[in-house]
Amino acid sequence: MWGVINGLNTFVLDFKSASSQKERAIIITGSKQGITNPPGNPAYNASKAAVKSLAEGLSWDFRGTSTSVHLLVPGWTHTGLVS
Repeated sequence: MWGVINGLNTFVLDFKSASSQKERAIIITGSKQGITNPPGNPAYNASKAAVKSLAEGLSWDFRGTSTSVHLLVPGWTHTGLVS
C-alpha cells in the first residue's frame, strides 16, 4: 500500500496542477484478492482492497478532468516468491 501511496504522491499533484488538456492516465496495479478476499492471507487481501478503494476514490476525484484512473488486476503471476 505504501508503494502505491508514495508513487501517487510523486505524480498526482503534477496531474492536478497541469494546465494542459492532454489526456493522461494513472494506472495502479492491484490484485484480484483485493476484490474476492479469499481466506488464507488477510493482511495481503486488506492491503489490496485498500489499493482498490484508493483507485476508486482517485477516479472520482479526477472526474471531469483529462486524467483517468484505472486499476490493473493481472491474473496469477508466477514469481520467485511462489514455490
